[in-house]
Amino acid sequence: MTSVSLQADAWRWPIPKTLLLVLAGVLMMVPPMTVDMLLPNLNAMADELSRSPADVRQVVPFFFIGLGLGHFIWGPMSDRFGRRPALLGGMAVYAFASIGAYFATSLDALLWLRVLQGFGGASGFLLGRAILRDCFEGRELGWAISVASGVFALAPVFAPLLGWSVGGFLGWRATLGVTTVYCLVMLAMVLFVLPETRLKSRPLSADYLFGGVWRILASRQSRHYLILGVFVAALLPLMLSNLPALFVNQLGVSRFALTLILSASGLVIIVGQVANARIISRFGSAAACALGGGCIFATALIFAALVVLGHFGFVMLTVLALVFFSFYMIAYSNVTAKVLDPHGEQVGLTAAFFGVATTSGGSAMTAVVNSLSDTTPGSFASAYLIYAVLVMVLAVWPLLAWPKRRA
Repeated sequence: MTSVSLQADAWRWPIPKTLLLVLAGVLMMVPPMTVDMLLPNLNAMADELSRSPADVRQVVPFFFIGLGLGHFIWGPMSDRFGRRPALLGGMAVYAFASIGAYFATSLDALLWLRVLQGFGGASGFLLGRAILRDCFEGRELGWAISVASGVFALAPVFAPLLGWSVGGFLGWRATLGVTTVYCLVMLAMVLFVLPETRLKSRPLSADYLFGGVWRILASRQSRHYLILGVFVAALLPLMLSNLPALFVNQLGVSRFALTLILSASGLVIIVGQVANARIISRFGSAAACALGGGCIFATALIFAALVVLGHFGFVMLTVLALVFFSFYMIAYSNVTAKVLDPHGEQVGLTAAFFGVATTSGGSAMTAVVNSLSDTTPGSFASAYLIYAVLVMVLAVWPLLAWPKRRA
């Protein structure tokens, strides 16, 4: 068994390894901090903007579309100018969009500002992972991403509770003020704590950009896990944009109960990442990814069967949500590691291409699915099952077809 502490004696960065993992996890918190605080307030948002809950749920996939698009700017820029300058620029855009969204008077304006919010926030989500690849490689990279993802999972625990309390007392717009404060905290971290981890500047030339994309696609490992990542990434906005309507509008659950369920999802993510780190240490990232994909498929199949049998209810939906979030992060963190690992010489570009393809691609798919379907349990179960089948097949395939590539 390969130890995950192989690089401990050769650590060369002017920051403790544990602190670096924590900072990377905090930078990766952009999606839950920006999305999960709004989820308990979607009905209030719909009432104020005079739109239906089905319309308002699009604030979730639109944010993720911007999150993916931002990768293609901040990734290459970080390869050229460094991780720190790219982070500072991206967080400035994120803060501007958060303030603009606070004053939005229509859903259409809010959706475009959500895209811009995701575009700027992509710098933290992307470069938190790129920084980990700068400092780790191989099996230790999968372990590091798993640990940082455990830190990241603290946001889904507290963000819904924060959104519920702030939204309840000050209105849903106040949650956008909280995201601005979070942005300022990240800027302070980058300025005063985080070292520059990019070792070599890369040119922003067509040869580098297109050649780098070709190198990604030419790698069997990166190509396969990139395709898998698109369907894994599509599951998150599908779940987040539909759960509030299913719980509140279909089952009559209170906003506070929904908030507690969303917060509990963060706890199960942490538990899942602890288990993920152990699985990686013993069996490798490919096996851990296959486990995540297989369990996602199992939950989708059981959920669809219960809906068909007429047993849709609070308990089954709660269990589904908690199990999903745990295994989703296991799958996603290992997909990320498998795509990034072969490309240490172009980490920013690789992470950028991965983000554009998976986050924007998957979110666009979900936005289309949402626009063509309603918020009934049957529609959700059908879309979830289709995604889950594809995820399971693609996650298990390397273990069956690549018997010598299981690390």
